[in-house]
Amino acid sequence: MLFRRLEKLRLQPGEPVGLTEIQAIVHDVWPDFDPGLLKSAARLNRPQNGSWRWGCGLTGLLMAIGAIGTANLPLPPLRKAVANSAPALLVPSFWMMDRDYRTATADTAAARQLLDNATSAADIDLGHSKTQSAQEALNRLPVWFLGEKPEIYCSLCRCTWQFTFDEFEALRRTIGRLDTRVFQERNAQALLAQANEAIAKARQQHKAALNPTDKNSALGNWQAGIDRLREIPQDTLAGKQSQAKMVAAERDFQAITGAAAGQQLVGGLIAGAKEYGFRAALAAQNPPHPAEQWRTVQNLWREALGLLQQIKADDPDFVAAQKLSAEYQQNLQIAIQREAIERQSQAAIDQADAAIAQWRSLAAANPSNPRLLGTIQTIEDQLERVHPASTAYEKATQLRQFANQALQRYQPIAPSPLAVPAAAPPRSQLTLP
Repeated sequence: MLFRRLEKLRLQPGEPVGLTEIQAIVHDVWPDFDPGLLKSAARLNRPQNGSWRWGCGLTGLLMAIGAIGTANLPLPPLRKAVANSAPALLVPSFWMMDRDYRTATADTAAARQLLDNATSAADIDLGHSKTQSAQEALNRLPVWFLGEKPEIYCSLCRCTWQFTFDEFEALRRTIGRLDTRVFQERNAQALLAQANEAIAKARQQHKAALNPTDKNSALGNWQAGIDRLREIPQDTLAGKQSQAKMVAAERDFQAITGAAAGQQLVGGLIAGAKEYGFRAALAAQNPPHPAEQWRTVQNLWREALGLLQQIKADDPDFVAAQKLSAEYQQNLQIAIQREAIERQSQAAIDQADAAIAQWRSLAAANPSNPRLLGTIQTIEDQLERVHPASTAYEKATQLRQFANQALQRYQPIAPSPLAVPAAAPPRSQLTLP
């Protein structure tokens, strides 16, 4: 550009220009151009020196401009060669790098301040603008030249940067995080706007509803809007703003639903508890049952009790719920006792089976072994521990017959054998609620 201006000026007729005119022409494009070179050009351009001096001055000026422009071309091999041999020629590049780096750091700091202390959507938009400006300035920095140290320029201009990859990467990561923060903040603002619109529309819908169906539909939309407020991330500006809005929306929602909603909830809890109680009583019918089934019965009673415990003392149905809870607690204790009986009886049967296996081994080795009677007594003792209300009682009855026969065989003069009960005593059953 300077070459074209000076060439055009050289071809025009008139008085030769002086230092002031040359400075006006050059400083418009190149503010930091060497003042000494401009003075030399003006001196050579004086009328008394002749036209050849004027031409030599302009030619020298053009050559200097061309040399500096060539040295500052964005070509890595050329830049490195000039930096090693004549770093002063790279002053324009260093000046631009210093300017871009200052712009990037200043805009990054401003964007961080705006986003960390945002009070409105306008702060977020301005933070986004600063982030974009910082990114553009950072993109203008020649990354391949970050390893060079403009010592001459920095000694004169007091550079604030170090031109290292670590510093460049740290700044780029910071800008990337800020850009992500802007994206999250804008998404949160969009969610907040949608939730506010849904709640406002639900208010109008409930106000205009003429039948219970429409009212329930409006309340459902209202609750959906409140749930959408809860989905907004709390670490965003919209999340902080949504807290007050959510409190107000829930307060109005509870005021409208009132006791009807609470009564409906309690009714659902009681109905659910009765359903669990029915399943538990159904599973406990026709005992005896294995221990695992008694454990299932216990779990069902506990689920029913857990639902009843959610009913608060100030609810009108609290007394009825407590009465049902006492009944279910009693049934739970019965199921716990039946499981304990089942496990104890099964353990006794297992020990009796082990004693029978030992008796058979002794009898096969020596039918006259005196330990046989002791083993039979052990079998009888274990069978006495089997409860009549357990699943193991039928097997215990058969094993008693085996013990009596063995006792008669090896101790014919013994007293009358153990009597086998004709039938088990009545077994308790749980009644359906």
